[in-house]
Amino acid sequence: MSNGYVVNYREHFVCRRKDRTIHACEYLQGLFHECKSNVERMVERVPESSYQQLQHFISESEWDAKAVMEDVARNTNRSLESVCGEKGLILDESGNGKAGEKSVGVARQYIGNVGKVCNSQVGVYAGLSRADKISLVGAKLYLPREWTADKKRCRKAGIPPEEQTYRTKPELGLEIIKALEGVIEYDWVGGDSIYGNSPELRQSLRELGKSYVMDVGEELQGCLEKPLPFVPESSGRGRNRSRFVIGEKKISLKKLAEEIAESEWKSIKYRAGTKGKLVREAVLKKIWIWKKGTAEVEETEVLISRKMDKTEVKYSLCNEPKRELSVEVALCATDAKILDRARVSRNQRANRVASISSARVDGVAASYSVDDDGVAFHLGNPNRKR
Repeated sequence: MSNGYVVNYREHFVCRRKDRTIHACEYLQGLFHECKSNVERMVERVPESSYQQLQHFISESEWDAKAVMEDVARNTNRSLESVCGEKGLILDESGNGKAGEKSVGVARQYIGNVGKVCNSQVGVYAGLSRADKISLVGAKLYLPREWTADKKRCRKAGIPPEEQTYRTKPELGLEIIKALEGVIEYDWVGGDSIYGNSPELRQSLRELGKSYVMDVGEELQGCLEKPLPFVPESSGRGRNRSRFVIGEKKISLKKLAEEIAESEWKSIKYRAGTKGKLVREAVLKKIWIWKKGTAEVEETEVLISRKMDKTEVKYSLCNEPKRELSVEVALCATDAKILDRARVSRNQRANRVASISSARVDGVAASYSVDDDGVAFHLGNPNRKR
């Protein structure tokens, strides 16, 4: 990897009149090396590197990680201008197994990389994509409740006070989206069911005027006609009723898919495969989602798609405030989201960075800081002091 690329971010690696750019180059070379388990292993393979200096750079040095990541996002946005198609901002999480209890945010939690609950750290990532190009442009470390409830443990780990409040993964995703306002441009937001199943995130995206296509589970219930919540009249005994109810029938998305007539399904060629165009059946339905006990009703559209053999049924909630949404547009966005999430996840597992187009590394290590074994991962406090 060329050191000349890292020099583009040099101004952010200068702190207290000392230039740490050379250590950023060494650390990135270590991340790209096949053996990158910790700093000690890195310096064995990176020529002229020093364990003490590299460890200090990633754990103690106060270089501006947030500014680096913002520049990475800005450069990624610029790189994608020459690519045709719509831009999508993909939210996804990825985890890394860890031993011990000192790594920031480590806990027994589910990680998709291994498909089970294990001792690990989990981060929420945002990838900016267009056609077959993608790069990471934002990231946040997820802190489980057992961490945020233990302020002493947080202080000992060097987590800033403002990062010690518990936030869900959808809340972290929204923070990333807001932080990228004015930095990048995109046409829609995508995410898996962790994000799609969050009414709060969907509401926030609508308030921000964002288009989105996000997966939801088949158990989600909605109404096929707009419900009219009301508070039932009191029977005259006991407390006055205050919770809203509805009279309209609710139906799960799985049941809805089963009741759709064959004539309503539309076959769509949505992507070129190795053996020609890939075809999928899809239908777009308007539904209303009622928040139980309240007067809140969310009007949305659900894209239901399946393989031609009627297997692999997927459900995605869609919002398009600027134009009329077609099933073709929604399906293409869903397909792009699935492919992009796969690429984001693959890049996270490989080197924790992503590359696009002609750029060598549009995702430098500056979005990370150190954990107890010397491998950078803590995203909430990139300039921590011990």
